[in-house]
Amino acid sequence: MAPYIPLLTTLAWILFVVCLLIVFRKQLAGLVTALVERVKGGAEFEVAGVKFGRLISKTSDLPPQDVKVFGDPDQIQLLFKAQGAGWVKSTKAMQTATGCLVQVSTERQNPNGSWSSAEALAFVPDVAVAAVDGGNGNRLVPKE
Repeated sequence: MAPYIPLLTTLAWILFVVCLLIVFRKQLAGLVTALVERVKGGAEFEVAGVKFGRLISKTSDLPPQDVKVFGDPDQIQLLFKAQGAGWVKSTKAMQTATGCLVQVSTERQNPNGSWSSAEALAFVPDVAVAAVDGGNGNRLVPKE
């Protein structure tokens, strides 16, 4: 019987957690719904060192005391940004007279908690930056 004690203890804990989830399912669903609504409304929160929430797409969205500006940093426009637990990827483009400079940035969190970055820059001729229908970002379109 002694070899089964760890197994029985584990099963008891699993059963206990499942019972708690069943008993408090309405409250947990309300908590998840509230978090989703807060994020949709622009609220920020942090989980395991990764910040989620409001997406900054223009320098003018930042409080003046948080940034010092030289020139026009908003010449480069955000095409898209995706973020998960331990990684961030974004693509930005700057329109020129003959096309666009496109920058892809990838950040990954290392096991020790530090972050590593990778950047790529390419010129795409004969395209322009255009707003996506619905105002949810930008995209590259052929120049007319």
